[in-house]
Amino acid sequence: MIKIVPRATIPDEFVDLIVDISVKKVKAIQLEVDAMDPYWRQFHLKKVGTTISRLISIARRDPQVIDQLKTTLRSLPYVDYEVIEKPIYRQNQVTYEDDWMDTLYLYGLTKPVTVENTQSQYIGPKSRLHARIRRPEDYAEVVKERWDMGPYQIYLPVEAFFSSIASLWQFIPDRMPTVWARTPHHKAGSHNASEPKFWKAETCWGSFGSVMTTLQADADIPETFRTLYFYVTRYNPGSVYSLKVSQEAYPFARPLPV
Repeated sequence: MIKIVPRATIPDEFVDLIVDISVKKVKAIQLEVDAMDPYWRQFHLKKVGTTISRLISIARRDPQVIDQLKTTLRSLPYVDYEVIEKPIYRQNQVTYEDDWMDTLYLYGLTKPVTVENTQSQYIGPKSRLHARIRRPEDYAEVVKERWDMGPYQIYLPVEAFFSSIASLWQFIPDRMPTVWARTPHHKAGSHNASEPKFWKAETCWGSFGSVMTTLQADADIPETFRTLYFYVTRYNPGSVYSLKVSQEAYPFARPLPV
């Protein structure tokens, strides 16, 4: 018997918001290009040409492009997509103090996430164990711990695609949305979920930093959702924000056999 796996639904308002982001992003890129020296403008247009073409196709609601957009989103490890209004961090331009306002988020609910703690282990011959030069083939990543973290609520605020502020993204465990420590590399801005400051997140991006900068500039929504899913599965014990994965640090986590 063939088991049919239900696909994530893509609401019309979700697509509408992606179209709106694309329209605004095209205008923002055009303003940036217009302000450039004509000599450098030609080089920049070559650099962003593919991005502009993709965004314009979405902004014009090209049927094939919109269908491909939906198909790509459904192929990702998510079970639900919505548009949700929540607070977002802003800095007051007069007082330079923290400020908040409500904004729209592109929301995705992931499939259950598994986090693994791996360590490099020597598997080569004893004769090379203390060699001065290490050979990559002599080492393998061995899983020491595995944890079921459950589904995650991934929030992409509209402003994130027009800003370089790293505290705008939100990755919230669905089993316990009000916790402070959300992933080993991402924390809420407050221990009190009823405070707006809860939405000023602290994130250690590590090697994902440059990737996220590119995705923000390109406003590639499906690829952003894909990247953030892989991000919440990562565990680096050396991270500046990392707490050792345990049920004490993450009460929603469940140990899995190795």
